Amino acid sequence: MLGFLSARQAGLDDPLRLRRAESTRRVLNLELNPDRDVDRIHGNGINTIDIEVIEGRYMLSGGADGVIVIYDLENFSGKPQYTCKAVCTVGRSNRHVHKFSVETVQWYPYDTGMFVSSSFDKTMKVWDTETLKPAEVFEFEGNVYNHHLSPIARRHSLIAVGTKNPKIQLCDLKSGSRIHVLQGHRAEVLSVRWSPRYEHILATASADSKVKVWDVRRASGSLFTLDQHNGDKSKASSEAVNTAHNGRVNGLCFTADGLYLLTTGTDDRMRLWNSATGENTLVNYGKVCNESRKRLQFTVSRGCSPEFVFVPCGSSVAVYALHSGELVTMLRGHYNNVDCCEFHPDYQELYSGGKDCNILAWVPILRAADVEEESGSAKKVNRKGKMEFDSIKSTAALIYDEFIQSAGESSHIQIHTIIIIVAYIYFVTSLGPRIMENRKAFDLKGVLIVYNFSVVALSLYMCYEFVMSGWGTGYSFHCDLVDYSDSPQAMRMAATCWLYYFSKFIEMLDTIFFVLRKKNNQVTFLHVYHHSIMPFTWWFGVRFAAGGLGTFHALLNCVVHVIMYTYYGLTAMGPNYQKYLWWKKYLTTIQLIQFVMVTSHISQYFFMKDCPYQFPIFIYIIGLYGLIFLFLFLNFWYHAYTKGKRLPKVLQAQTWAHHTNGVMNGNASHEKDE
Repeated sequence: MLGFLSARQAGLDDPLRLRRAESTRRVLNLELNPDRDVDRIHGNGINTIDIEVIEGRYMLSGGADGVIVIYDLENFSGKPQYTCKAVCTVGRSNRHVHKFSVETVQWYPYDTGMFVSSSFDKTMKVWDTETLKPAEVFEFEGNVYNHHLSPIARRHSLIAVGTKNPKIQLCDLKSGSRIHVLQGHRAEVLSVRWSPRYEHILATASADSKVKVWDVRRASGSLFTLDQHNGDKSKASSEAVNTAHNGRVNGLCFTADGLYLLTTGTDDRMRLWNSATGENTLVNYGKVCNESRKRLQFTVSRGCSPEFVFVPCGSSVAVYALHSGELVTMLRGHYNNVDCCEFHPDYQELYSGGKDCNILAWVPILRAADVEEESGSAKKVNRKGKMEFDSIKSTAALIYDEFIQSAGESSHIQIHTIIIIVAYIYFVTSLGPRIMENRKAFDLKGVLIVYNFSVVALSLYMCYEFVMSGWGTGYSFHCDLVDYSDSPQAMRMAATCWLYYFSKFIEMLDTIFFVLRKKNNQVTFLHVYHHSIMPFTWWFGVRFAAGGLGTFHALLNCVVHVIMYTYYGLTAMGPNYQKYLWWKKYLTTIQLIQFVMVTSHISQYFFMKDCPYQFPIFIYIIGLYGLIFLFLFLNFWYHAYTKGKRLPKVLQAQTWAHHTNGVMNGNASHEKDE
């Protein structure tokens, strides 16, 4: 450092050399800052962030919940510990809010009084920052994946827009209309980017594996298409000719000087191109994990030597040397996938956002000199160990904040849930049978009648609430997302999900009645397993995804429970009502239909190209449940109606009772002993 200062003082060095050296040193020392937090406003994953270049003070964020937030990054407290506060929010209560996931937000390059957002609701909106109202709304035929304004344009005010339509749309801010389209791609356009060097040069990336560079003044098509093999047809198959990647290309980023263009694809590769010639520089970055089905927002440093690339990679941010491809470090702190990151060139800071709903600040840490003299290798080992330990501490702190502090009392509710489940299992499998071993079975006829018809009434009420809070008032039965807003309908759906979760504890009485009536042969493993696992998994559903397509199976389950508990209630009323139970044989058919519908509905997710459902893990769990119980009921159908027909009537009845009480959705057939 002293050498840089002396050379600068003597006039031997370029004035920017010291700045580049210090900027580089700061980037190499980026760490998660435990003293700086960013207000957590989004109720769902953060797809995009942008920092304005006028003052470098305000940051925009857009989330999968449709919400847009403006943050003030300035520290006015004078203390090292502070929180970047949300200045204003376009929340779910704002009538102009995007209906679906916000995919891109961007400040107007010359004035913080305006910003632009685009969304899966097929619109792009130009906002007035003061009033938080759209000054202009552009509507498109398909989902909008990305838009971009030129950071240097003086002769035009065009916004390039990539949508599900293969044509790139050019919208003019001055006239408020779409004035031109660029044709050449054969699939949806996932990313668009204006050159920071030439105001008329535009790069576009598509799901057709191609990246095209355009001069928007020309009407004859693109200037060139990037070819990963640099025109060597001997290395490329017929399908890979003139392709930038061997998969969807979902990320574009120019270097600050505009001389190079970076691309990322779902083939887990990142490539560096000469933006003037379209030549692949063949820099090897190794495997760059990329599972995003939408645009991936990555960024490049500015003012460093060498420059660095920051790329979301799973739940981390990978930092690469731009021209050598060397992996410098991995910034770990998020506990779910990172979708976007933005570099702040004024302070060499990095901000990242992900599906964990957090925005993290990565800040250069100034380290004090060590007191003891150590060898260079020892210092390096100690420093690396300390960085890893700090990373582990930061990650643990974030997980603690999310599941304990943010969840509040709900964490204690889950502990109570586990306690109740353990007590239930212990009672019905051990304690209860031992207590009843030398006792006479209880006569619970009156209790069972009241209980069963009470569950019927509760199930009817939950059916009505599920229909009125979404499934009959706006849900499409396709890609229905969870609404995390405070709207009356969203709150009504959340309350219904909580009631459904609570009803699972009420249904545990089925097994307890078995034990009290000494029907221990009906307390099967499957019966106990079902009653135990449902409240446990539904706690997570209520906590993280109270609504959306994951609640369809709950609606169907309530409908089936109305039918089944009606049957149980009539059965408990005695032999005089047996003549009304002619439809008993259809119960299994109803159950089979239920699980076929659940499995079919949830399987849609795997065939949808663009469904940003917030917690895909629940899709897999529901699908697995549907398949398991479909198999079990088909097995029951075989034993009761095919194989069972060959048995004597007494054995057929025993087979029916065993399977009904042990399998049928975990509910008991409270029949009176013959």
